[in-house]
Amino acid sequence: MGRMRTKLGRDVETYSTEKDVNDLRRQFLEDLERIDWTDLYDPRDVQRLKDDDFYCKRFIRHQHGDMDAAVEMVKNTFKWRKEKIYLSETNINPDIVKVGAVFSYNTDKEGNTLLVLRVNCHRKDPVTMPERKKIVAYWVEKVDKEGKGEAVSVLMDCSNTSLANMDVDFTVYLISLFTTYYPALIGNIYVLEMPWIMNTCWKIIKTLLPSSARERIKFLTKSSFSEFLDPKDLPPHLGGTCPREYAPAQLPTYENDEIPSSGERKNSVVSTGEGRDQKA
Repeated sequence: MGRMRTKLGRDVETYSTEKDVNDLRRQFLEDLERIDWTDLYDPRDVQRLKDDDFYCKRFIRHQHGDMDAAVEMVKNTFKWRKEKIYLSETNINPDIVKVGAVFSYNTDKEGNTLLVLRVNCHRKDPVTMPERKKIVAYWVEKVDKEGKGEAVSVLMDCSNTSLANMDVDFTVYLISLFTTYYPALIGNIYVLEMPWIMNTCWKIIKTLLPSSARERIKFLTKSSFSEFLDPKDLPPHLGGTCPREYAPAQLPTYENDEIPSSGERKNSVVSTGEGRDQKA
């Protein structure tokens, strides 16, 4: 028995029709026939669009039924994936990953997989920014693949943070992954234990986000998150009671032509930094 649809997943499933899906495919594939797309898109993404109705529906839902905008988003997403997911450098700095700054952990009350970011592990450093962006992109890719496109909620743990940890550009980049390249994937954005000194930073961040993303931001504390998060699904350092721990996985390295297909991704580059569940 497969995973039950999340609230967002059910909305995606019922938002558009079979005709809409066929129209999206037709428009995109007709464009492919007019160009040499070998250097633009990866064939795995094109095949997924042909085979996966739910994936097509995600683009249509994300663009609120605007078919031209949905087709354009498919093109932009596939170009980005070709450059950043499949053809990017795959050797990631293990020292950054070992910090455990990003990991997935259980779900929120809506059933959305939680992608946790420990903000106090980050520093605003232009030298490491490309590496940190790469790690986050791989994690979003990982939870998208493993969840088969079901919704993901981001939990930004701001405990024990200061302005030195706050990077507006990095935060906007993270959220832009969901709003630009991963259609109808973001559930909620939980900001946990944000110190008052970061209020100004978050005001800036919210002005840089589309209204759909701003509406999903929830500011929570460890004593008042029960409306959205269940303590049994959170680790103790986030105010929960779940005994599961996480530890960074050993990083695999691949040459560009060795990146596994989507069906083999569990141990591939997109699993970079994976938190392995262990009993405490």
